[in-house]
Amino acid sequence: MDVDEQIIRGCMRYKRKSQQKLWDLYAPLMKSICFRYARDMDEASDILQEGFLKVFLNIKKYQWKGSFEGWMKRVMVNTAINYYKKNQSNYYFEQIDEERTNEQEVDEQYEEDNAVDKMHESDLKKDYNTVARAGFTEDELMAALKTIPDHFRIVFSMSVLDGYKHKEIAGMLLIDEKTSRTRLLRAKKLLKNQLFEMSIKKLVK
Repeated sequence: MDVDEQIIRGCMRYKRKSQQKLWDLYAPLMKSICFRYARDMDEASDILQEGFLKVFLNIKKYQWKGSFEGWMKRVMVNTAINYYKKNQSNYYFEQIDEERTNEQEVDEQYEEDNAVDKMHESDLKKDYNTVARAGFTEDELMAALKTIPDHFRIVFSMSVLDGYKHKEIAGMLLIDEKTSRTRLLRAKKLLKNQLFEMSIKKLVK
């Protein structure tokens, strides 16, 4: 979606009509991005409102390099991450040492799981074929993603859906890169298991 340059320049002059046009153009798309990081639609709406406020206040920082939509997406993701950290402050700061210990245990367990997976590759292919045949809708995929614990889901969304590198994720979430990789692996495994269970239910109906 290409936004009219006139709308952007109008927003840079804080014109209400231009701001409303920008909202009308991008609110649905940006809300879907916010929802990836939120627990529910109400929380996504809060993030969206805060994100658009940041867009309007900081739009003069847009340097006309790359797509404007991409710039807006980064603002929304940053807003969502800040919202998450603000509401999970105890988790990130007071319990960070305990969490890292747990992540290390998960990492070791995941290496063992990978070894088992390789031994049963044919069974895994059957699982993936079952998931593929189920033909999930976008809403169903999002519902499956919501079953994953927040700290795994956030990393999955940043890495897989929004293309962030582990170094970037680590910096934004105040974790190390190994923790980011471990969370992504764990998220993928949990999501695969959830989709497989949903596939069976859909196919037997």
